Amino acid sequence: MTAILLQHLDYLHDAEVHLIELSISESGSRLLRINLRGDPECGFEAWNNKNLWIDFVDPLIVHCDLFGHMSNPETLGSWDFKGTARLSASIAMMTESGLPAPKCIASLSLNSGSQIEVACQEILIREEQVKG
Repeated sequence: MTAILLQHLDYLHDAEVHLIELSISESGSRLLRINLRGDPECGFEAWNNKNLWIDFVDPLIVHCDLFGHMSNPETLGSWDFKGTARLSASIAMMTESGLPAPKCIASLSLNSGSQIEVACQEILIREEQVKG
């Protein structure tokens, strides 16, 4: 199911971002999690006005520039599966030291100008219906 959902990520343009967090468990495992709500007219009915949790499992690298100057809600501008030269160089440095290569790369651009790049082992999407 997740592979099918990943094919539809372009429909998340203008999704309202509610949470971006990096959690670290007691065992040391890491998870970058983003919570957002699909635009009511996003074009993919399954995500219209739904809360989504996007989990980047076991991130090797997270690069981000997050800006807090917005007075309006933050929204997702675009998403792709390419990384910048900076991310590629960071991945090379980490894998040369013996760490396993990441299986997934994702770049997110937010409408405030904020940028997030992630190299991780897996991307999971979980849907929840918006209450109210």
